[in-house]
Amino acid sequence: MQLEVQNIIQQTENAVEIVFNQPQNAPLSYKSGQFLTLIIKVGKEEFRRSYSICSSYATQQSTISVLVKRVEGGKISNLLNNSIKKGDLIDVLVPTGTFAPEILPSNQYFLFAGGSGITPMMSILQSVLHTQPTSEVCLIYASRNEENILFRERLENLQNEFGNKLKVFHVLSRPSATWADNGGFTGRLIAEVVEKIMKENTSENRTENPLTLSKQYLMCGTSGMMETITHTFEKLGLQGLRKESFAVDFTQKTVPVEFSKERITQNITVIYNGNTYNFDVNPSQTILEAAMKKNIDLPYSCQSGLCTACLGKCTQGAIKNMETDALTDKEIAEGYVLTCSAHPISTGVVIEID
Repeated sequence: MQLEVQNIIQQTENAVEIVFNQPQNAPLSYKSGQFLTLIIKVGKEEFRRSYSICSSYATQQSTISVLVKRVEGGKISNLLNNSIKKGDLIDVLVPTGTFAPEILPSNQYFLFAGGSGITPMMSILQSVLHTQPTSEVCLIYASRNEENILFRERLENLQNEFGNKLKVFHVLSRPSATWADNGGFTGRLIAEVVEKIMKENTSENRTENPLTLSKQYLMCGTSGMMETITHTFEKLGLQGLRKESFAVDFTQKTVPVEFSKERITQNITVIYNGNTYNFDVNPSQTILEAAMKKNIDLPYSCQSGLCTACLGKCTQGAIKNMETDALTDKEIAEGYVLTCSAHPISTGVVIEID
C-alpha cells in the first residue's frame, strides 16, 4: 500500500523521523517493536529497506513513524535524509517483526539500546507507560555524544510526565567536558555499568518502594554492545534476554562441510497468499533467491536474515537456516524459517507463509 508523508522531524544531524498518515479506511495495525518496510524506486531499480517503528499505537492513532539514520555509502538512507518531503507517497509492506514484547501489567522492562537501536525501544516504552500504570521501564541508552542522542527531548518529556515509572540512563563514549558533572555515565557501555544499573534499579532491590515485578529484557544496538550485555546476563544468572540486530555482516560466510554434503537441488512447495508455488532450489541458492528467479513475489526486505520479513513455517520436510539470530529457540523448534537464508535439505519440503 501507499502511505503519505505527513511530517519530517530532524532528530539529529544524521537522522530523520518520517511521520506517515495512517490510511483512513484501513489503518495499519502493528505491535511495538515491529518494523515497516519501505519500497523505494530509483530509476528502474526497486529497493526495500526495513525501519523500526518509533511511534506507539497507544499515542498515535492517525500516524505511524519510522526513524531513518544515514549509513555511510547507503543509497536509500541518504536519499531519504536528503530528499524526502511532506506529501510524498511511499510504497510500504505491512508492519512485521518478532521483536515485540507482551505489554503487560506489573512488569519491569529493562531496555538496552545503542545508537539507532533506540528506535524500537521508543515504541515499546511509550506503549508500556501509556497503557500499563503498574509497569515500569528502565532504559540504558549508549550514544557517542550529546548531539547524537536520538529522541532526547521526547525522553525528557516522558520522564517529566511519568516520574519514577521511567528511568533513563545515558552512557556517552565521547561526551562533552560537562557531561559527567550532570551525573551521566562516560565511556562505553561496559559490563560494570550494566551490572551497577541493573542491581540498583531492579524493583525488588530498591531501598524506596521495593516491588515484586515480572521482568522483561530487550536489547538493540551494535554487536559489541550486545555481546557485553549478553555476558553480563550470564554472569548474573539472568535469562530471557531478547535482541534485535540492525548490523549486517557482508563478509562471505563459509558453509559448514557437513551442510555442504546435504545440499542438492530440491523441489519445494511454498504456500503464500492463497497461492501454491512449486520450484527447484539449487545448492547455491536460498529459498528466496530461487523464488525470485521464478518471478514469485514472496515477502522480503533485508535479505540478510535479520528482519524476519520473509518468515515462514516449514510444515513438511527439513530445511537448514544459515541465519538464526532473528529467531527464538521456540520458533526454530516449531519449524519457522527465514527464506532469505534457508535451504531445503530433504525432499517434500512445504513452507507456509502468512
